Amino acid sequence: MGAVIMNLGNCAKEGVLLALKSMCNIVPKDIPKIEMQSVSQPRIYSNYESYVSLVVLKHESVKGSGFIILNLPKKNIKKIMDKAGLKDVTPHLITDFCGEFCSIIAGVFKTEIQKLGLGLIQIGLPLTYAEGVDQPIEDVHVEHKYLITIFDEDEQLLTLEVAFSSLKSAG
Repeated sequence: MGAVIMNLGNCAKEGVLLALKSMCNIVPKDIPKIEMQSVSQPRIYSNYESYVSLVVLKHESVKGSGFIILNLPKKNIKKIMDKAGLKDVTPHLITDFCGEFCSIIAGVFKTEIQKLGLGLIQIGLPLTYAEGVDQPIEDVHVEHKYLITIFDEDEQLLTLEVAFSSLKSAG
């Protein structure tokens, strides 16, 4: 089970690195930091200094569920969107961009989980918040999550939280 859990963190890391490269032409020079944290009640939280997007994940055959939360500090939005070729940035465009970015990460995560023989995951629609949020994530029961921090040029670019329960290898 330990290998499966570690692979979840690596799957999410690959998703965020691919999204950065494909959407923004950003290839971080620094190694992403991955740490596992205990979870008592899954929550989505952000202050007013970040955009945060949530995608809820459901497994096809078990009562497994999980989430991916993307946290983009507002101070980094201009840099990220400039690199994506987006110049006339509006609040609506930023919200759409964050949701799409989170969906791409979830899509790569889903593909990597399938490659591991862990079944099919359904991806929910992204919810993005720009003005702070603090609420529980309904119908998701996990004991641990991964916090993945992406740095670029020694500066924290973004963070990603990923959690999933009840996955066991099919082989």
